[in-house]
Amino acid sequence: MREFEYDEFAMYLTSVAMSFDKEIKAAQIDIYFEVLKDEFENLEEFKRASLRLLKTWEYSYMPKPAHFINSGKEFDEIDLEIIAKKASNVFVEAIESVGRYSIPEFEDKIISQVIEMLGGWVECCNIPSYDKLNWLKKDFENVYKQVAEKGITKEVKLLAATDNPVTKKISCDYKHPKIKVANNLLPANSTLKNLKLAYKTF
Repeated sequence: MREFEYDEFAMYLTSVAMSFDKEIKAAQIDIYFEVLKDEFENLEEFKRASLRLLKTWEYSYMPKPAHFINSGKEFDEIDLEIIAKKASNVFVEAIESVGRYSIPEFEDKIISQVIEMLGGWVECCNIPSYDKLNWLKKDFENVYKQVAEKGITKEVKLLAATDNPVTKKISCDYKHPKIKVANNLLPANSTLKNLKLAYKTF
């Protein structure tokens, strides 16, 4: 959160305290803001975490800053689950509409990263049946969540099954999850490294 959001934060936190029949002093608001401002990108994120916390909080005392932070993390996990499902729909629609002889250029760069990890664009387009495609979609969602949590480390140029492919831009109707930059996308012992071998049995 930014400093200019302090006044609205103070009013909102005061309302949260009132829901517990508590009064919160200005000095306490200052402390909450100092602790929480780096944990939430903006006030809207804090509000969402607060609402989630209010729905589950079973105690009479005012939640501490750590409780708001943990509630925000829980929301992020749910948010990422939703985004992964939306991304998998974009991925499947691209397979059906673009095909292996063209190259999709996804607005969501994570999708291209995941496709490469699943064996490449042509390999994904060669799935022979609807049942196999459903399994691929589930694997896509699992890999997507792991990549999003670990971070993107490189640009991916997908390849098509022709020497002169047409590039087609694919837009997305969702916002990216927060991406943390990391040196390695996945741990060395990740079972995801075996996914490409699994698809050879299709």
